[in-house]
Amino acid sequence: MRFLHRVSSVAFGTTVGRLLMLYLILPFGLATILMLAPGLLVEEGEKLGQMVGLVEKPPKVQAQPAPSHVDAEPPADPDDHPFDDQAAEQPPRAETPPKAQPASPANQPADAGAGADAKHHRRRHHGLEMPNLWGVAGLGIFFLLLFHVGEFRSGFFYGASRLARGLQTVFIHGPAWVLHQPALQALLHNRMWVLFRRFVFWPVVTAATAGLAAWEYAFDGVTIAGAALAGFLLGVLLLNTRVGRDLEESVTDLLVRLWLWLTVEFVPGLLRFIMDMSRWCLEAVEQVLYTVDEWLRFKSGESSFTLAAKAVLSVVWFVVTYVIRI
Repeated sequence: MRFLHRVSSVAFGTTVGRLLMLYLILPFGLATILMLAPGLLVEEGEKLGQMVGLVEKPPKVQAQPAPSHVDAEPPADPDDHPFDDQAAEQPPRAETPPKAQPASPANQPADAGAGADAKHHRRRHHGLEMPNLWGVAGLGIFFLLLFHVGEFRSGFFYGASRLARGLQTVFIHGPAWVLHQPALQALLHNRMWVLFRRFVFWPVVTAATAGLAAWEYAFDGVTIAGAALAGFLLGVLLLNTRVGRDLEESVTDLLVRLWLWLTVEFVPGLLRFIMDMSRWCLEAVEQVLYTVDEWLRFKSGESSFTLAAKAVLSVVWFVVTYVIRI
C-alpha cells in the first residue's frame, strides 16, 4: 500500500507533479482526447454499421503486379521494306528520346487512385492520426482559462446558459407560441385549407416520397413518373376516406406526443436515467468488492491449501480494490 501511495503521489503529492497535472496534462490532455474523439467515433460507427449491415463494406483493393519485362517490338525485315535501296543509301538518324510529359490525372494509371485509397484505408485502420496541433493548443488554452480563471469560468457558464435559453426559445417555445396564435388556428381549421391539405398537400408529399424512392433505386424516368403518379392517387384516395382521416388524426396525435416527450420529458428523464445507472453501477461494484472481501477473509477450520490460496489472492485483490477505489 505504501508503494502504491508513493507511485500515485508523484502526480498530486509534489509541487512539480501538481503543476504538471493542473497546467499541462489535464487541459492539453483533455484537448487532445476531444480532438481525437470525433474521428474515433466515426471509425467505430462505420465498423458497427458494417457489422449490422447498414454500411456497405469497402471492396478489398489488390495491387496489380508490375510487368516483369516489356515486350520489345520485333525488328523489321529489310526484305519487306518497299524502299530498301533508298533507306540503305541514307545515313542513319539519331533517335531522339520522347519528351517526358508531366503527370496529369488523365495520364495516371487507373489503379493509382485505388492505391491511394488503399493507403488511406490502411492509415485509418492501423493507427491514430495526429490531431491538429493548433486546435489542441487553442482548446488546451481554453481549458486552462476554464480551470484556473474564475471570471472566465463564470462568464462562460453564463453565456452557455443564455445560449441554451435562446435555443429553447427558438426551437421549443417559439413554435409553440406560433401554433397557438388565433389567426393560425383559424387558418388551420378553415374549410379551404382542409380541402387543400387533403387533395393537394398530402398527395404531393406522398407523390414526392414515391418518386424519390424510385429515383434512389435508379429506375428510369417513366418508372419514376409512374411511381409519383401512383403515390399521388394513393394519397388522394387514402386521405378522403374514413380510414385515411382516422390515420391522419392518429399520426398528428403521435407527432404532438413525441414533440412533448422530447421537449418536456426527454432531457429530465435522460438525466435521471444517467444518475440511476451511475448509482446502480456503484452499488453493484461495492457489492462485488464486499463479496470477494468476505470470501478472502480467513476463517477457522480451513485447510492449509485454502489459507495459502487466500493469502496469495489477497495480495492481488488488494491491488485491484485500490485501483478501483482511487
